[in-house]
Amino acid sequence: MKDIEFLKKLNILYVEDDLSGRELTGNAMRKIFNDVYLASDGLEAIKIYKDLKSSNTKLDVIISDIDMPNLGGIDLLSQIREDNPTIPFLLTTAYSTTDHLVNSISSGVSGYILKPINFSELLDKVTTVCIKRDKIELIKKQKNEIELYLKIIDNMAIVSKMDLDGNITYANDIFFNTSKYNPDEVIGNSHTITQHPDSPSEFFENIWQSIRLGDTWQGELTNRAKDGSSYKSDLIIIPIFDKMGNDIVEYIDIRFLDNNVIIS
Repeated sequence: MKDIEFLKKLNILYVEDDLSGRELTGNAMRKIFNDVYLASDGLEAIKIYKDLKSSNTKLDVIISDIDMPNLGGIDLLSQIREDNPTIPFLLTTAYSTTDHLVNSISSGVSGYILKPINFSELLDKVTTVCIKRDKIELIKKQKNEIELYLKIIDNMAIVSKMDLDGNITYANDIFFNTSKYNPDEVIGNSHTITQHPDSPSEFFENIWQSIRLGDTWQGELTNRAKDGSSYKSDLIIIPIFDKMGNDIVEYIDIRFLDNNVIIS
């Protein structure tokens, strides 16, 4: 089922040298999308793209034929990618050759639509690439917010980062001051270095099961320092995803000390 309300918010640039095909598909698009801009070749598309950019008009998707006079779809794609590496770009084609596929993939095409165009397929493709774009932008925004958050709390809390195997790749000064460990004893070693022996293994299994699914985990934890003393902290573990928002690349571990209370 199409998310029509989502599609109604999108602005589309459609590039097609065939007049009848351009007008037919363009008219159908105008019934669905917010704004539709039509171009007869790549050169006209570049002009429209620059005009929209200069007027701060957001362009959500570019759909272009591959074979056109003056400036073809792949060359258009290459020029757009020099200015904008993330805008969804779909190519329409009546046939697919190896050269076309290799060149368009290397230039960063988002997908293909075969001619004659099935309008329902076109809407599905646009929905897919735009949702993916929005997800990537959300992940980027969240990363920026997390980095800002870390800068603020770096002098207030225990902060560390772990790789996918749970090995510590970064720790701040408060981590070392509280745990009594030196950096050489921590970096590259397991996060369990400060794990309290009285904490049940099931507790940590539940944490890892949660964060490996991409969920943030929050709760109270008792830790043990190198000298054997114990301290309580409120723990937050945040999974960090790659730029595409698909795979987890690391975990950020933030621990707020419980009033700096040493319990043993």
